Amino acid sequence: MFAIQQLTSSVEIGKRILGQYLYVCTAFPKDKREDVGRVVMEVLQKIDSVRTNRQHLQDIITKELAVWVSPESIGDDVENRNRASGAETAFENVLLQSKSTLDILAKVMRPLCELKNIETFGKAGVNLTKALRNNLPDSQKAKGEIFAVWLEACHPWLSSWISDRDDAAHRRPIHSLGFRRRKLAEHIVFITEPTYEGTSFDVFACDLMLKLIDFCDDFLVHGYNVSLPDGIALVPSGDAGDFLKPRYVYG
Repeated sequence: MFAIQQLTSSVEIGKRILGQYLYVCTAFPKDKREDVGRVVMEVLQKIDSVRTNRQHLQDIITKELAVWVSPESIGDDVENRNRASGAETAFENVLLQSKSTLDILAKVMRPLCELKNIETFGKAGVNLTKALRNNLPDSQKAKGEIFAVWLEACHPWLSSWISDRDDAAHRRPIHSLGFRRRKLAEHIVFITEPTYEGTSFDVFACDLMLKLIDFCDDFLVHGYNVSLPDGIALVPSGDAGDFLKPRYVYG
């Protein structure tokens, strides 16, 4: 079997995704177990890249917020802006690596569900949804429909950031006003961070990363359920907040 190595420094990532795979993998034949396992490991690597870029973004913001600017250097009713901090590029990299994670995730459908025409996640998983409904054998169609309905429910969240990732990938930068400093009083300078959809870059990137971890875990579990023999299925464990236990168990 492939070697299991420590790929992330995040307990949340490793326990939720790798731990869930190890819980269920013995139910699969050896070849499928190893092929699925390789994709799971690649997904972990990609999520860790998201985490690394998100940390870089946070470091930039922390450094920029710590820079002291004299109120005297900012004129009355004048806004001092900085778009050269690197925060925009770091934020775009979080989006790019998040979408890349989904593209790797989609590859698990070939060994897991024998959907051979799925090479990338595509536009919010629309083609994958169609494949789940149209390309599975009759014995798996009911399970595939459950997977498809869940994936459709995720489309709004996926679409909300994938389109902007596509802009970044085609060199259309994320719109940002940068860090803004404004003189409020003689000895006070007010600073605001770059924002995306009204939310600070750092908060949005952190929320995206955590939701991405849950999405990947749930996606894999739906795939496992499609592939498991009839009469065996994973159901929520009730231990979603305990990183030392699988979020799904045999029900």
